[in-house]
Amino acid sequence: MSVNNDSTPKTFTVKFNGAPPNSYEFLVTANSASKYGRLSTSMISFSTSSTVTSITPTSGSVLGGSLLTITGTNFSPVASDMAVKVGDAYCRVLSVNADGTEITCRILPTGYAVTDAGSVDLIVFLAASFEATCNDGNDASSACKFTYETPIASITTLTPSFDATSNTLIMTMVGSGFTSGDISSVSLVIDGVTQMTRSVDSDTQAIFTITDVKNTSSQDVNVYFADGFAAGF
Repeated sequence: MSVNNDSTPKTFTVKFNGAPPNSYEFLVTANSASKYGRLSTSMISFSTSSTVTSITPTSGSVLGGSLLTITGTNFSPVASDMAVKVGDAYCRVLSVNADGTEITCRILPTGYAVTDAGSVDLIVFLAASFEATCNDGNDASSACKFTYETPIASITTLTPSFDATSNTLIMTMVGSGFTSGDISSVSLVIDGVTQMTRSVDSDTQAIFTITDVKNTSSQDVNVYFADGFAAGF
């Protein structure tokens, strides 16, 4: 990219386009009237790496839906460059911070049954499918693990109705394991748009106001609890 012959020592700047995690030697070749051939670089090496240092939370619904924060080093700041797998399920990358140290992703619906709860490997793939190294402080048997657990909540019905007084569409969800009084404990997402949680009346019922829809009908309806998807979602 540039060469500075006036500095002491003399310098040149190059653009590094990335490579698989490894240690590399420099090979520098000169081509000028006064110098020609390879320069000595025996004392210089260059290492590439990316590490995962923590996962939050470390457990969630075996059906998927958990929102994860993965911290580490040298992630690509471009979300589309990254991929995350939690066992056999992908975790959709929602964002990567500008420093490349934090990934936010949500586990997609898994192929697991409720009875398949257990510990699985979490793997972060860099561009071109290189894996980030795990360095979360645990021994090999438990490093970068995520535990799929039986969902805390279950859903039996999701019923729409129209509230003529407020001129709004209401969705009533009935099930079990809700957190009564805590509207932040559950969310309804239609076509990627989060609707308004109106109330969590009890441990068995939550009510939502439909505030924004993209289509007249949709099969992309998701209900997220703190641990992810509920049974029957």
